[in-house]
Amino acid sequence: MLDLKILATELTRQYDKLTYLECDGLTRVLHTVLTDANVGHMVCLGKVSYQQPEFALTLVVEPHLWIELEGSDGDCVIVDYRLRMWLGEAATVPHGVFDPVEYSGMIEYAGKPIYLSLLDKSVFQVMTDPTLNLEIAELLKDYN
Repeated sequence: MLDLKILATELTRQYDKLTYLECDGLTRVLHTVLTDANVGHMVCLGKVSYQQPEFALTLVVEPHLWIELEGSDGDCVIVDYRLRMWLGEAATVPHGVFDPVEYSGMIEYAGKPIYLSLLDKSVFQVMTDPTLNLEIAELLKDYN
């Protein structure tokens, strides 16, 4: 599983800087990246429940999208760079590529695999190029 986690991290971490993308947009980008690299994965839609360790409080993020990769040993790796957008920056909130067992008792992902089309090259470029994104936003502000 370690190799799968390293590979997924190497392929996806550069896109974490795209802070203007929420879980749906970033999942589409990462799904396209992983598919282009021939890395088998599933896009999942559902909810994430988070048991805050400081309080007797469970927070739920729904709907939420993430990616799951299954290793040859049957273990699962989750790719989720946007959960902290909704739950805060605490170290107990997973971020990036991780083994969900590391967060058992605190985080529960519940969802199902969905079909998500790949982004074509031009849409991928617009979504992943922050400078182009700013230029488009500047052009569109005159039309609002």
